[in-house]
Amino acid sequence: FFFQAEDGIRDPLWSRGLGDVYKRQAYALYNPNVGYCQGMNFMVGFLMILSGYREEEVFWVFVALTKYKTANDQIQMNGIEGFYMDGFPGLLVAMRLFKEAMAICTPEIKNRLDDVGFPDELWLLKWISTLFLYSLPMSMCISCLLYTSP
Repeated sequence: FFFQAEDGIRDPLWSRGLGDVYKRQAYALYNPNVGYCQGMNFMVGFLMILSGYREEEVFWVFVALTKYKTANDQIQMNGIEGFYMDGFPGLLVAMRLFKEAMAICTPEIKNRLDDVGFPDELWLLKWISTLFLYSLPMSMCISCLLYTSP
């Protein structure tokens, strides 16, 4: 779960809404093309905090985030649903785009990771599947969401 104490016991105050929005599989019933994937809980938990724990609002925001389309057998990144579909097509596209951008913006880092054989799946998969919520401070995630400076 998103909020968990160091001893592994969930805090019922902070995790109370996750059960209603997520554990009851409301989204899975709404969208049968998608199964559970690690990373969803980070987004739902983040949205719960931002919304003041308004569960229905979080559900519909998550639905909006996941809108996904294909056209002419080409993946279009209109949402993150493809992060959670069989074969993870959207996630694979996002990882490829990130690596291409990295080759342009920070070629030294990309080349070093390639030279040592550090698999992208060990770090990039978790970053992208959680929309960086796993790796960045919450204040920065909120700023990115609101398009402001941290």
